Amino acid sequence: MAELWVFLILFVTSILFYSAIYNPGDPTLVPLKGVAALWHGEFSWGPRYLVSLIPFGVLIIGTIYQTLSKRAKLVIFYPLLILGIYVQLLGVLMPYQIKLHELEDRFFLNGTEYTNFLYSNLLPRYSPVFMMSKKLVKLAQNLPKTLDHGIYNVRFYDGVDFPFQVGSERWRVIEDKGYISFDNITNSPVKKISLGLINHPIEEASYSAVIQISLNNHEMNKKEEILLPSERKQIELNIPEDYLQPKNLLVINTRFKSVKDDLLLSETSTYRDDPARYENKNLQPKKHISQILGLISFSINGSEVNTESLDFPYISALGFPMTGVKYANWGGVERDPWKTWHIHTQIYERVPDFWWFKFLYYWDVPKVPIFLLLTSLIFLTIYSGFKTFRLILKKVHSDSW
Repeated sequence: MAELWVFLILFVTSILFYSAIYNPGDPTLVPLKGVAALWHGEFSWGPRYLVSLIPFGVLIIGTIYQTLSKRAKLVIFYPLLILGIYVQLLGVLMPYQIKLHELEDRFFLNGTEYTNFLYSNLLPRYSPVFMMSKKLVKLAQNLPKTLDHGIYNVRFYDGVDFPFQVGSERWRVIEDKGYISFDNITNSPVKKISLGLINHPIEEASYSAVIQISLNNHEMNKKEEILLPSERKQIELNIPEDYLQPKNLLVINTRFKSVKDDLLLSETSTYRDDPARYENKNLQPKKHISQILGLISFSINGSEVNTESLDFPYISALGFPMTGVKYANWGGVERDPWKTWHIHTQIYERVPDFWWFKFLYYWDVPKVPIFLLLTSLIFLTIYSGFKTFRLILKKVHSDSW
């Protein structure tokens, strides 16, 4: 009974204290009023400010469990236990920050601002448990694709950004130079490679994409491929046998040229605006953010290659000493630390939130030492658990006598 009163007093005082702490909203929105409602501890998984109540709550649950009948345990207690484990696994298997993905940041109703922190806890269809359950299903469906490199071991490992949805298609942006590796197998040698590309304007722009492709330092297109803004093109590459090696490297070199200075475009082109008038006019054309070159498809010998596989550099000063790798684009030419942060964040959000699993997606991280360390930890855990269980049984047996 004493534990019950301690728990109730702590519970009531904690709820009253933390529920009074909220952000009244942006004062510049007057006469509108806002409710940020951060008292529950977002972006956390669950009410982190109430963690101190858990030990006392467990004591209450233990007491209740002892008084339940077998029927009550089967019908009520065990289903609630399974549900609780499932809810916690949602926050463990995936980064809990993504629970607010795909939600509007805020909306206004009758002059009051509601942020996604608040309405996601009030509207069941936007609740973290429901949203994360859907994301768990997507994770289970997409996970095999992230590790699937096909029979030719195709890896988009440098300069080819993460896949993203565009309508019914999935694109991957090629940043300056895209490096794609693949194997040549004796029973089905590579004879033809096909790339589906698009020069996509993010905003009003008039740059043509100029593309040069090489295979193992051999130029594959004697004449540069030109893509007008919004143009799609299927580039077919016939692979000479003497160009191939057991391990091959395909490099897609991209640059953008403005219509004003580029005579390669036809006089009938309708894209005649001057890019110099844009706010980011001081940027070099190759760094102009108004257009992207998207990789839509990739096939070898007429068979589509999975473009969802993830192979990225961790970009570490220890990369070369540990594995002998040399960074080409990311970590080499491109040394912006924000790019490294972006790569780590995308890996973090797209794969299970399990540290021992993530190393599979970084090609400059040594696999064998980590695998051996993981195996030894699993073995020690099983061995220690077995020894502890035997000691408990021995103690119980001795006490019974």
